Parts: sequence; C-alpha cells; structure tokens
Amino acid sequence: MTQKPQRWRLKIWAAFTSWRKYPSSRTSILLRVEPLVAEPSLLDRLRATAPGHSRGAQLLALAAEFDEATDGYYADPQTVSAEAYLAAFRRALRIWSEVIKKKPLA
Repeated sequence: MTQKPQRWRLKIWAAFTSWRKYPSSRTSILLRVEPLVAEPSLLDRLRATAPGHSRGAQLLALAAEFDEATDGYYADPQTVSAEAYLAAFRRALRIWSEVIKKKPLA
C-alpha cells in the first residue's frame, strides 16, 4: 500500500477588539497548522468490523477492492480513474452502512 498524502487543517483564531473602546489595541491573528486528525478511515472501519461478523468476508473483499482503487488513484501515473475510485468508495460505504445499520451521511 502506498503512503497517502497527509491532510492538514489550518486553524485561524482572531481576537478582535473594539477600536473605539481601546484605540491603541491591534487585531491579533494566530495561525496554527496542525495535522487533520479525524475518525478512522473507511478502510480501517471495514477491517475492524469484519472479524466475527456474518458478512465479514464481504467486508474484507470490499476493503481490498477499495484499497486497490485508492492505491491506483493516488499512484503516479494514475492507474484508476476518479469514477472507478468513487464507485469503489460508494460500494464500500453502502455495504458498511448496511452492516452497522446507519445512514452513511447523517
């Protein structure tokens, strides 16, 4: 499996003060760049749900298919089209949401 690009989130805090109330004050803006830490990826969730589940083999097959599509999509040169990558993602998300009995995007 190839290394996925790291996603980053830019957090911006701005402390605004009233200029009329405090004429000598300045607006200060603090920028922090930090890694985007989110919930586990769909691949991780598929693989974690599979052991002991009645549809575990199907979940592992979908995880392998989606992993292959992800590797091909992020490869240089790209070997999997965006349509094929999104189709694999949609299939995996649909089956995983059926298994956990939740809507994919609530």
